[in-house]
Order: sequence, then structure tokens, then C-alpha cells
Amino acid sequence: MKIANHSLKAWFNATRPWSALVSVIAAVVTLLYLAYRGYDVDWTVGVLLLPTIFFFTSAGCTFSDYLDFKKGVD
Repeated sequence: MKIANHSLKAWFNATRPWSALVSVIAAVVTLLYLAYRGYDVDWTVGVLLLPTIFFFTSAGCTFSDYLDFKKGVD
């Protein structure tokens, strides 16, 4: 099996950073809403959550693109 040589831009686009950004924004809005409602928000965990959400969303998009390529869909 031959592996194609892709550019860094192609790998970056496979992560779909725009969709990961939407997930991060949803988490930020949720944290702010909980703080507004008076819940005790652990901001350290909240801040650590943001790059984690970005990573997992990007990894999921990349894996989805890989599976689409392997199945010949994409």
C-alpha cells in the first residue's frame, strides 16, 4: 500500500479547525451560563477543557476523513 505525500496544509485542513472552534465556543458559552446561573464553576478545569475539546474534535474529523478515503467515499 502506497501512502501519498501530503502537505502540511492538507493535514491541517483534514482536522477541520472551524468545526473544532464551534465545539470550543459551545463549551465557553456553557461555562459562562453556569457561572451566570450561580453554579460553582471550576475555571481551571474549564480552561483545560478547551484545548481538549479542540483536540478530540480535530482527531475525530481526521479519523472520519481517513475512513472516508479508505472506503472510497471521499
